[in-house]
Amino acid sequence: MAQAALQAFGRVDVLFNNAGISGVGALHELELEQWDKVMRVNIAGVFLPSKYLLPSMMARKSGCIINMSSCIAEIGLARRASYAASKGAVLALTKSMQVDYAPYGIRVNALLPGTIFTPFVENYLKTSYDDPEKAIEAIKSRQLSGELGRPEDVANAALFLASDEAGFMMGSPLYIDGGVTFGKNA
Repeated sequence: MAQAALQAFGRVDVLFNNAGISGVGALHELELEQWDKVMRVNIAGVFLPSKYLLPSMMARKSGCIINMSSCIAEIGLARRASYAASKGAVLALTKSMQVDYAPYGIRVNALLPGTIFTPFVENYLKTSYDDPEKAIEAIKSRQLSGELGRPEDVANAALFLASDEAGFMMGSPLYIDGGVTFGKNA
């Protein structure tokens, strides 16, 4: 993938590592295979594209990497041990990457969204709850905004991080969570 992008475009200025699946279960309930799958997708999905595109960014002494973490990395969530751990690892990896690659003019930041109303979330609610509307209201009640996020909210934050306006942001977590991280959190 990295080589195909470099061959097609000559360079990659912005890498947005947006890999993620959600594992469900408290730690003692998880099978090793479930744990490994979440770690493989959520952490390796950041590691591998970065590993293979960083050398070209380093050679140019320029680049921006945005890693998708989650506010759950900061606050936890019941029965999401593997997801929280993996997104916490993404946040820690972001900070370590920034230290390593700042001398090459590469900025590395992380997005930490809350619940964003995507088709994935909509399907999850429909298949996991007897009353999906009641589940949506419960999720909304955790947020200071009283609403779920929209994909556009995350896209706009990513565009900001990729822009020159975010040029002084390095190793930073950017929360797009409707206030759940620092709000009600109940």
